[in-house]
Amino acid sequence: MRGLLIPAAALLLTACATATGPDAANRFDSYRTVQSQDLQSFERVQVLMPTAGPDVANRIDARRRLNSRERPLSQRDVDEKLARLHGDLVRAIGRNHQITSQGGEGVLTVRTILTDLNANRPTQADLADNPGLSFQSIATGDAAVTIEFLEDGQVLAVVKDRDNVTNLNDPRAQPAGIWSTADRFFDRVAEKVSALLS
Repeated sequence: MRGLLIPAAALLLTACATATGPDAANRFDSYRTVQSQDLQSFERVQVLMPTAGPDVANRIDARRRLNSRERPLSQRDVDEKLARLHGDLVRAIGRNHQITSQGGEGVLTVRTILTDLNANRPTQADLADNPGLSFQSIATGDAAVTIEFLEDGQVLAVVKDRDNVTNLNDPRAQPAGIWSTADRFFDRVAEKVSALLS
C-alpha cells in the first residue's frame, strides 16, 4: 500500500505545479501569438519601464466628470505604480533569465502598458477632487495590463490580464491598504510572465 502512495503523491505534486511555457498562456485573460517564435528560446530579456495607457494617462490630474465613475489619479501615484510593476517583472523574470538593458536580435523585449488602475482607499487625488470623502472608504481596487513580447522591434505575442477581485466580500480585498489590489495583481502577473517564458 505504501508503494502506491509515493507515486500518487508525486502525481499530485506534478498536477499542482505551476504551468510553464505554452501551457502558462491560458493563465492570462487573453494570449495572442503574432509570430511563431518560441518565447522560451530566449536567454536574455529586456524589461522596459511600463507606461500608462490612454485610459490611465487621461485621468492624471483630471477632475471627476459629472456622473463619471472614473477616479482621478496623480502623476506621483501612477509613477510609483509603474515602478512597482517594473520591479516585480524584473525580479520574477530575472530568476530564470539574464536581464539586459539592450534589445535587439536574440533578446526578448517585454513592453508593458498599464491599462487600468484604481486604489482600494481614497488617494490624495481622490480627496483633492472630493474633500468630503472619508479616508475610511473602501473599494475593490483594480488593475489591468497589456504586455507585448518583441524581438528586435517585431511583436511576437501579446497578453492581456486584469485583476479579478469584483466585490468587497472577496478575501483578497481584505484588509485593504491604498493599493492592495494593484500591488497583488502586479506580483501575480509578473509570476505569470516568468512562467510563460520558462
